[in-house]
Amino acid sequence: MIELVRQWWVPAVVVLIGLALCFRGYAWMRWVFALAGGVIGWQLGGLLIRQVQIAPEWDRWLDWGAAILGALVVASVAYAFYVMGVLVAVGGFGYNVGIATAPSLGLVGWQVTAVAGVLAVALVVLALVTQLPKLVMVVLTAIVGAGAIVSGTLSLIGNLDLTGLHWWNAGTVVSQGLPWNLLLLALTVAGVAVQLRGRTANTLRAAYA
Repeated sequence: MIELVRQWWVPAVVVLIGLALCFRGYAWMRWVFALAGGVIGWQLGGLLIRQVQIAPEWDRWLDWGAAILGALVVASVAYAFYVMGVLVAVGGFGYNVGIATAPSLGLVGWQVTAVAGVLAVALVVLALVTQLPKLVMVVLTAIVGAGAIVSGTLSLIGNLDLTGLHWWNAGTVVSQGLPWNLLLLALTVAGVAVQLRGRTANTLRAAYA
């Protein structure tokens, strides 16, 4: 029974997140930024507290406490302030893209980190300069959301293993056949259409105001 639950709850959550991103991604982008901030804050809090050694019996509780506190603080700031949200979400996205793609260019060690850092800074600067136009964010969230819906559905029916799937090898989803590709395209178009009909600010910066 427990194993059965494990097999369906993760894909189900992925589908739900995909639906939210596909059809409400731009309108809820502040919450997306807050979620990204929470993840980074969790990691940062845990990393910092591990530099402090008090007593073995307290280490575990301190790890959890620092991680939770870091997640709450960074998520709250990312939700409240546009610049912080961009730094956390867009910068984190750029950094992970660099980490994922740099090895394919033959880079190793510090070169990978350097490329990831440069890409993160470049995307943050671009986001701040353009103020993240609505159309760009709508298209991106619709594509990501549609991909999540399709991959979650494929996992539910046993055609895809989400534990081995990462966003950067999206070709795994595309290679599932024409019907699934058409579904992906239809969901993307529907998501863009629904989001553009919503009455929201023309730039994400304006939405934070």
